[in-house]
Amino acid sequence: MVLPVTTCATWYTCQSLNSGLPHLPLLTEICTDCIKGKQYCDRIPKQSNWRATQKLEFIHADICGPITPISNSNKRYILLFIDDYNRKAWVYFLVEKSETLHSFKCFKIMVEKEAEISIQMNSMNSAKSIG
Repeated sequence: MVLPVTTCATWYTCQSLNSGLPHLPLLTEICTDCIKGKQYCDRIPKQSNWRATQKLEFIHADICGPITPISNSNKRYILLFIDDYNRKAWVYFLVEKSETLHSFKCFKIMVEKEAEISIQMNSMNSAKSIG
C-alpha cells in the first residue's frame, strides 16, 4: 500500500506499519502462472444486445454445487431459473445433480400453466457439468 507522504506524522505511521516485516528483494523473473492469474477480464455490459419481449421467451438456468456444508435437509445443489423478461427467479434445492431434469420438467409445467404460454428458449450456463 502506497500512501502519499504529506506530514512527518503520516510518514512515521507508514513506516511503523512495515516494522517487523523482512525486507524482500525485488523479483526480476516473471512467473507465467501469475501473469495468467492477473489477466484482464472484459466488463459485463450494462445493457444486453438482446432482451426478451414477453414472459417465458427466454429462461436462464444455472446449477451450483456440491455445496459444503450440506443443508439440514441434505441438499447439496442449487438450481436457479431466471425469466429474461421480468427477471423473476425460481430456486430449487437438490440432493443430487441427477434431479436437475426432473426439476426442470416440474418447473416447466408450473410456469407454463401459470402464464398460459410455453417456454420459448432455455439457456443452461453450467450445461457441461450436468450429466
